Amino acid sequence: MLKKFNNMVSKINYFFGYLSGLGIFVMGILIFFEVIARYLFHSPTVWSQEISIYLFIWTMFAGAAYTLQKGKHVHIDLLINKFPKNIQSMLRLITSVAALCFTIIVCKQGYRIVASSIKYHKLSPTPLHLPMVIPKFALLFGFILLMLQFVVIIINECNFILNSKKV
Repeated sequence: MLKKFNNMVSKINYFFGYLSGLGIFVMGILIFFEVIARYLFHSPTVWSQEISIYLFIWTMFAGAAYTLQKGKHVHIDLLINKFPKNIQSMLRLITSVAALCFTIIVCKQGYRIVASSIKYHKLSPTPLHLPMVIPKFALLFGFILLMLQFVVIIINECNFILNSKKV
């Protein structure tokens, strides 16, 4: 059961990590197009910057859990590496539980922000007038993915600690 959960979260994170990479690529094309339109044809677009910003927000939040899964977030392990493996695992467990608590708080607040944007039909103050729920939902969505990944990390660290005590 736990292995299925781990695999499911891993596949979800991989999918959104891939989409994040694709989003960064599309964002690069949009910015390139804007530069060409602005400086070569003297005809800037009104939509390119806002779409690029929205893509940036979504790629960062949707890709955060994948980055966490791969262990690529910035972390300082100078002190942690001096401890034995079981202590390192215990420290990772403690920090992951704290991070899980933080993600739960952000998800609760994110839900309120998204609900407010939907309720009041908030629009961006730009010529496109895109719904503000689009970038705000990215925060909630990204933190839900992070929350799931922290649960996986906590389960894995607990298994490591329990199995290391048996040996």
